[in-house]
This record gives sequence, structure tokens and C-alpha cells, in this order.
Amino acid sequence: MKMSGGPFGREDLDELLSKVRDAWKNFNPLSRRHEDYVAQLNSLLGGTMAGSIESVRPLLVSIDRLDDRSYAVLTIRQTAISVAGEPVRSVKVTGTAMVLQGTSLVRLEMIREMRTPSDVDEVRAQIVAWSRTVIADTASPKS
Repeated sequence: MKMSGGPFGREDLDELLSKVRDAWKNFNPLSRRHEDYVAQLNSLLGGTMAGSIESVRPLLVSIDRLDDRSYAVLTIRQTAISVAGEPVRSVKVTGTAMVLQGTSLVRLEMIREMRTPSDVDEVRAQIVAWSRTVIADTASPKS
């Protein structure tokens, strides 16, 4: 999705990244230690929840500056809906990237149902690959 407005420059991307970091500053990040990180993800996948509809505060996985023209944010959200008295849980990983393409800002969001901790790494790899493709498309000459 291209963001309306513009033209945009690197300072606009920097400002957006600063706002994203500020918005997430009060959320608990996942551990940087691999063993603790996997344990946290597995606890999300194996826990139970009660109530008709409940959404657990999202967890911040990472906010990464990919290069001087892009950044990516990975988050996890757990929700539960009670169906016929039985809780149905959903754990989703979301990858969002913002890329400066020429003088346009382009945003992509990917959401994936998390079944194993490796799903987080797969979403990260996909969002980074997409960002690099957008930047490469900008750099290549048009015929």
C-alpha cells in the first residue's frame, strides 16, 4: 500500500520509525536470548484463556532498521473466543515494513497464524525479502 501524501524523504521515514518505537516503548519485548525467546513463544501456543472474547496485549518481537530506506516491525498477538463454552485460541505474528521507494512510502503488513516458534522467523524473512525487492525495483532502470 502506498501512503498518501508526499513526496517523502529519508527524514520522513526516520520520523515514522521514531513514532513506532515510541508507540511500543511500554510493551514487553520478547527475550533476546534464544532459549527464553522460544520458551515465551511456546507458552503462547500452549496456554489457555477463559472468557467470551479476550485479546492479550501484543508482544513486541523486534523493531529493526533494515537499511537507510526501510524498517520492519514484528509483533505477536494472542486472542481467544469462547465458542459453545470452549475457548478457541489464535496466536498471530504480524510483520510490518515501511519502505521509502523513490519519494513514496510503501507499507506492507503480513499476518500469519503462529503454529510453531519458527513462524516468527519465516514472517521476518518474508517481510525483509519484500522490502529488499521494493528497494531493488526502485534502483533498477525502467525500460
